[in-house]
Amino acid sequence: MNNKKWKAALKQSLQQDNGSADRKPDEAVLMLSKKEACRIQKRRRITFAQFLAAQIRFVGWKIWTIQGIFLSVVHLLLPRLYREEQPRYILRLLFCLPVLVLMAALPFLYRSVRYRMQEVESAARFSLVKLLTAKLLMVGIGDFFLLCGIFCVTLLRTSLPADSIFFSLCFPFLLACSGCLTMLGRLNAKSFYAGSVGLCSLLILLSVVLFRYDEAVLQYDLSGKWIAVCILLLLLCIREYRYIIYRSSYAEMQLT
Repeated sequence: MNNKKWKAALKQSLQQDNGSADRKPDEAVLMLSKKEACRIQKRRRITFAQFLAAQIRFVGWKIWTIQGIFLSVVHLLLPRLYREEQPRYILRLLFCLPVLVLMAALPFLYRSVRYRMQEVESAARFSLVKLLTAKLLMVGIGDFFLLCGIFCVTLLRTSLPADSIFFSLCFPFLLACSGCLTMLGRLNAKSFYAGSVGLCSLLILLSVVLFRYDEAVLQYDLSGKWIAVCILLLLLCIREYRYIIYRSSYAEMQLT
């Protein structure tokens, strides 16, 4: 039953005298309304994979393009900055790059608040949590390939050992991610953005100071304790994401 016939039947029923003994038009409209309600309920809803594909088509490619440009800049500058007799400068840069990679994604997560679209997104077919999941997945995929690209460029264009490069990229990235996810599940959007920028800036500052005054940092490798630290940070990221999904009042905080 198309909408035109349903509207015509409804209009005809409303034009009937309410005191009339003939209730057939009203019953007909009621039946049509029930059929229309059933049709809407049976309408096929898009899956999360289809929703994610739509997000990639509209927004994801922009994020990945920016990340690709970021990797290209690193590929051009890193070999020129590298000095074999002073590798600490590259290691200092490698500690900062993962945090900068994460900071580049923060405006994307803050985009809804900036353009005041929280109310519109909250009324969408998919919940704000699922929308956040799609955003984090797109950013995560891009960051993974970006960090892998930085690792490969550094390994091929410098003489630094692979374990030092991996630790220099993995540890600060997981540390920053765990802190940002913790704030994401407990703060409103504006406070999360300010807190995350502040945390990332502090980590960059600490990295610079640490390398300047502690040459022993250059000897860090993937020993058992540092592998355990990275695993714990990864588990903390997973825990904080599960907290956002199942326990946090994330949707309500986005509207405050």
